[in-house]
Amino acid sequence: MKIKRNWNRLLRLSLALLLVQAASAKVVINEIFYHAPGELEDLQYVELLNDSDSATDLGGWSLGKGIEFRFAAGTRLEPHGFAVVCRSATRFKVHLQKDRLLNGMSTLNLIFEQMERFVLAEPMAFELYRRVENSACRTDFIRLTVDDEPLGYHLLCEQPNKAFLRESKLRDDGNLYKLIWFGHGLKGQHEKKTHVTADHSDLEGTLKAINEAPEGEARWAVIRREFDVEQVINYFAVNLCLSHWDGFFNNYFAYHDVGGSGKWTLYPWDQYKTWGFHDGLRENEIFFDMPTSFGMEGDRPPGLLTMLFSPQTFGVGHVWWRMGGWFSRPLLANPTFRKLYLARVKEILEKDYTLEKWEPAFLTLEERLREEVRYRASLRGESPGDAELQLKAHVSLLREHLKKRRKFLLAQDEIRNAGVFDRTLLTDKKAK
Repeated sequence: MKIKRNWNRLLRLSLALLLVQAASAKVVINEIFYHAPGELEDLQYVELLNDSDSATDLGGWSLGKGIEFRFAAGTRLEPHGFAVVCRSATRFKVHLQKDRLLNGMSTLNLIFEQMERFVLAEPMAFELYRRVENSACRTDFIRLTVDDEPLGYHLLCEQPNKAFLRESKLRDDGNLYKLIWFGHGLKGQHEKKTHVTADHSDLEGTLKAINEAPEGEARWAVIRREFDVEQVINYFAVNLCLSHWDGFFNNYFAYHDVGGSGKWTLYPWDQYKTWGFHDGLRENEIFFDMPTSFGMEGDRPPGLLTMLFSPQTFGVGHVWWRMGGWFSRPLLANPTFRKLYLARVKEILEKDYTLEKWEPAFLTLEERLREEVRYRASLRGESPGDAELQLKAHVSLLREHLKKRRKFLLAQDEIRNAGVFDRTLLTDKKAK
């Protein structure tokens, strides 16, 4: 895939934005992402939209007062087309024309995260969601060229949006929210991606109904009414299997099918720190002992420090520990939901997350990327042979996590004593 860098380099970004050009063309700033979390400032971008029926010449246009960028002569923005000016040349968001979708995908993310291990873990995580019959972003590997400069292989990742919803056999006129951990409060942590000028009343109403219902059967009845229970159980169960400490309070999209089923579903996002990685590890280490209580109301970080600090403190005692999310806390603590959740985790460990089932995928991944890592290394002036050995090591880490995580989870009393995943309890009949 080829991209022109003169659309994709942001030198400096701040809140102050000015499009310097006195013109009547309907080119607007459609989206600004300036509040990238922590160390991920490379994700910052400004997206322009040509909201007209004719092409616009952007040559000589510039962004100023906080951004230093000028569009090169001859840069054209097609009718109803997008241009993204981003800070990093290693992360791109590509919008496709409505009549020129790629296998039904309208927006593509082209990514190479900080380390190769992340680039392997993310598509394998999405694959596990699909194997348990939950919709997840489609991925592929591509060779990327920017201004005729080859950058080597990148991960192509589908964007959750209306096209994604349609591909998932859902209506696309509901309310789609993106979870953002650095926001403040319920509204601040749920960024609206559809109906962006509307309020958060459906979200507020669901959480109010859950929290006001007495714990036990009454709350379970509300959960069953408000959520596609099996889909949401699958979402949290996969996160537990993958040691995804970042997926209970963050890193997902929540969709409310207001005009259809009326229920909520959850879809994974940013899965690169799955398969046994957290921010306190070295690149060759594995995280596999995240407890089964993670994400639920009442969960506390392990260790003596929990006696001294509030469990709401971020990362207390362990860099991976997080308080549960708006949905995970009440749902995972409800006795009936939890019974089904643990039984589903056990079922996935026994049937889907096994070395026998995944070894072909590991071998295919390694074979698929062998020449790609060698090619990328040669572009960077590095040893192709060393790059191939590193690829093998990274695939081995995926394999090692699967074995250690399965062993750890299957030894936990809650998992060992979990019964069969009884799907009859998911219906509107009263759960016993």
